[in-house]
Amino acid sequence: MRIIWFVLFLGIYGLLSFLLGWSIKTWLAALDAFRWEPLYWAVFVAVAASPVIGRLHRFLRPFTVVGNVYFFVFEYGLLFSLAGALLVRLTALGAGTAGSAAALLLAVLAAVGFRNAHSPVKRRLVLHVDKPGRKGKLRIALASDFHLGVMSSRRHLRKFVDGVNAAKPDLVLLAGDIVDDDAHWFVRRKMGDILGRLEARHGVYGILGNHEYYGGQIPAVTEELAKAGIRVLRDETVLVDGWIRLTGREDVTNKNRKTLADLKREAGLSENPASPPLWIVMNHTPDDLKTPAEAGVDLHVSGHTHRGQLWPNHWLTRRIFELDYGYRKKNGMHAVVSSGYGFWGPPFRTNSRSEWWDIVLVFVPGEAASAAGPAGRTAGGFSGGLADAKRKAVVAGATGLVGMELVRQLLEDDAYESVTALVRRQTGLAHPKLKEVFVDYRNLANVCREMAEEARIPAADRVVREEAHVSQLPDLAGADVFCALGTTIRKAGSQAAFREVDVEYPLALGRLALAQGAASFLIVTSLGANPASPIFYFRAKGDVEDALRELPLPALHLFRPSLLLGKREEFRLGEWLAAKILPGLSPLLGNYRPVHARTVAAAMIRAAKSGERGIHVHESRQIREMGKAGS
Repeated sequence: MRIIWFVLFLGIYGLLSFLLGWSIKTWLAALDAFRWEPLYWAVFVAVAASPVIGRLHRFLRPFTVVGNVYFFVFEYGLLFSLAGALLVRLTALGAGTAGSAAALLLAVLAAVGFRNAHSPVKRRLVLHVDKPGRKGKLRIALASDFHLGVMSSRRHLRKFVDGVNAAKPDLVLLAGDIVDDDAHWFVRRKMGDILGRLEARHGVYGILGNHEYYGGQIPAVTEELAKAGIRVLRDETVLVDGWIRLTGREDVTNKNRKTLADLKREAGLSENPASPPLWIVMNHTPDDLKTPAEAGVDLHVSGHTHRGQLWPNHWLTRRIFELDYGYRKKNGMHAVVSSGYGFWGPPFRTNSRSEWWDIVLVFVPGEAASAAGPAGRTAGGFSGGLADAKRKAVVAGATGLVGMELVRQLLEDDAYESVTALVRRQTGLAHPKLKEVFVDYRNLANVCREMAEEARIPAADRVVREEAHVSQLPDLAGADVFCALGTTIRKAGSQAAFREVDVEYPLALGRLALAQGAASFLIVTSLGANPASPIFYFRAKGDVEDALRELPLPALHLFRPSLLLGKREEFRLGEWLAAKILPGLSPLLGNYRPVHARTVAAAMIRAAKSGERGIHVHESRQIREMGKAGS
């Protein structure tokens, strides 16, 4: 049966390759640049067959490199050929012009994809975990899908090691597909020497992925990784530092792997221990999140998906896996899926970025008890049995694009009995539920900083100062706090002034929400928010996200919309042009598709009303889905 499927696959692949070759020939002929047809087809067939030829012998490995690049040309070449054929048929555009435009676009995609694959970024994630008697933090460096082999660069690997060591993690987890199919190139290029420089207080651990199995050299792989100081866990659990249970699962490729229930029993993880350990599970393929969530796993980490690696492959991974990328909290379990540090096949990434994760677990009381699914609310958060209780909302940045939409929708929502708009000028709205409170955010930031410092002073010595502050602060107790504060560098006048509005003010509001017992805190940041970004705007948005994650807020929702659509008071030329052009390209943009401010507002309100605890990151695609469902 396998032979039949293999022959069928080769037949389809050969037919599609022929169509691509014919399209390229048609383009070259239209430019009067096509010569020597027998030689052309001989070369094209050799290139198309290079992925197979390269696997015949190590001496033929150069064909593997050619074949990996061809996969990139194959996927986008077919898409562009189809689009070009339609344009030529439906418009006056000639085959030569359409083909040249496609070739130029392919070159641009290759340049961007190569950069994404070879310029790694650090994703930072702060998670709150409740473990009785446990305080402090645990820093974990997570990476997956290196695919170290014939296409890998020692320089790229050194970037990973240097970045991880600079973060000073307590634990390093390598979630599978560390070595590509053939371990020969990993050994020959001495990549183990580089990985051997990884430093972590509690050690470096790894698991196997599907590609280690495809290569059929598992003993050699595990031996080489052991030489590099990496302990490979194969359906086993180890005790780390006396209180962390770390389980490494075999990949689903191994049909004889143990069930998680068996691994839990073997590890001695009882159902209701008096002092439950921190339980971390590594499973290369995120094929099942339900089982570990129900088993009581605290942190579940995976890789495998590459987030599709090339657009639009993520459309497929999104439908195969419950979580194909990023972070999600499921029944109290924190789940993280990385898109990987390396690449498989084409040395390009057009739908993801080479990455590793800096995960900080903050141990705080009460998180586990509240994660079971809150139904009602109290001043300090949620409690059971108050399903019909009225809610109150506080909106910061209420006169901005998203803020105004929030106020309008909240006023029309029967679930909210009051809406407080924190403003520096009037909204111009009138409603019985609406209360406008004028706020000096600079003063608020100063007051919150002072309060944070006073928290370190004995209570008897700070009572007078606390009483002096009460009248200056808005009331956030029990409220869903929506933060839509933001400006532009042009309007702010400088990067420092921009940071004050987009970082310091939201952080001050978050501190106040924590101090007064707000039910939830929801903030609009930006797609691409990353404290390690070379772009100042995205770096600032990443900084405020990280700072808010450090606060033990009962519920924190981070919304990362793409380009916002809607009517602004001030004219922004770049946004105006993008708003006119990008909507027509929406099917091609995926997560970068523009989103309307009213959709963002609807998604934020829906998240607040869900009562979900913990930290939640909502990317632009999820915002569109939530906004449509909530409107």
